[in-house]
Order: sequence, then C-alpha cells, then structure tokens
Amino acid sequence: MSFFNFSLNESVGWSRNQFIRLVHFIYDLLLAYLISEFYYRIADAKGAWSYFSPINFILSTSMISELLEWDVAGLFGGDIVMAYPGTQDDT
Repeated sequence: MSFFNFSLNESVGWSRNQFIRLVHFIYDLLLAYLISEFYYRIADAKGAWSYFSPINFILSTSMISELLEWDVAGLFGGDIVMAYPGTQDDT
C-alpha cells in the first residue's frame, strides 16, 4: 500500500515487502526489555542468566513462528503459500 502516491519499495527498488522484516525486528526489540525485566524481577535471575534467558526466550519464540511458517508452506504448497506474507520469495 502506498500513501501519498509514494511507495518506499518502488523508490528503493525492492521486490519484497520489507514490512515483515520490520515486524520481526520490532518484535525482538520491544520484547527484549519486557522479558529481561521479568527474568530479573520475578524469576530472580542473577548474573549471566539475566542476560542469557531473555535472549534465549526471544530466539526460541521467533524460531517457533518460523517453523510454523515452514509447516504451512509444506502443508498447503503452491500459489496459496506465495500469498502468505512470510514466504515472499525469500530464498
């Protein structure tokens, strides 16, 4: 979708919708502080665990979503998969 008759993808020359990558980045960025506070205050994680546990949680949930996208692609296949936003010619 372009607002004000301007499309960032067309002006930069991208063929893929970069919104998906932006959403992945924002998910990781916004969840990092929340999860680190949870592990520090509620789970009482100290030292290296207070840094490792939030990163591990964020990477694990991101991987689960990627595996679900992959499973959907294998299950449906064909043109239906190409309409799914997570599989936009990113090979």
